[in-house]
Parts: sequence; structure tokens; C-alpha cells
Amino acid sequence: MTFVIVVVVVAVLLFGGALALASVRKARTQAGLPGGVEVPKAWSGEHSTEARMHRRLLAAHRALAAVPLGDPAQIERKVAVEQRIRALDEALLAASRRPDKADVLATLEKELVTVESDVAAACSQH
Repeated sequence: MTFVIVVVVVAVLLFGGALALASVRKARTQAGLPGGVEVPKAWSGEHSTEARMHRRLLAAHRALAAVPLGDPAQIERKVAVEQRIRALDEALLAASRRPDKADVLATLEKELVTVESDVAAACSQH
């Protein structure tokens, strides 16, 4: 009887450890854009303005990455939007360190809306 309880407890601990490890890996991969600047890991779940904007950029990047390559003009537009996403993410990181970040974040929010509409247009063309 004791052996069974020990086996069950060990199994539960191993399962919990595996879940925790998977969660840490997922948070690390979601923290920043692939090939972009490293952002604070807290941004993957934080509720600050810059963290939410970063997650919106990640979503835009993922949506754009799912768009299949088309003719050369479409590829150029896609690359241009990807570069704007990266630049906006870098600007967001720089703004988060400023004491007067509210005004800068308001400007970046407008740019983010424009990028999101460009991504939506690229997705609707396919």
C-alpha cells in the first residue's frame, strides 16, 4: 500500500515538473520576436501598456508569417511590414525605459494600429 502511494506521489511530482518546464519554455519563446531584440520576460503576461502592445506585435508577426509568399511585390510588402514590426518593437522597448513614456507610447499605439491594418490587408489578399 505504501509503495503505491509513493509511486503515485512521484508520478504527480514528475508530471507537475514537466508542466512547469513546458510553461517556462513557452514563456521564453513568446518573450520576443524571432530574430528581434530581447524584451523583458514579464511582458509575456504583464498587463502594462507596453507589454500588451508587444503581444499585439507578436500576434501581427505570427499572422504575417502565416501568409504564403506570392509575387515579388507581395513579398516586398510583407518584408517591409516585418521590418516595421521589428522597428516598432525596438522603439517600444526603448520607450518602456523612459520616465516620460506615456506620450511616446501614445504615438507608438497609432503606429501599431497602422501596422495591424497593413497585416490584415496582407492576410486578406490570400
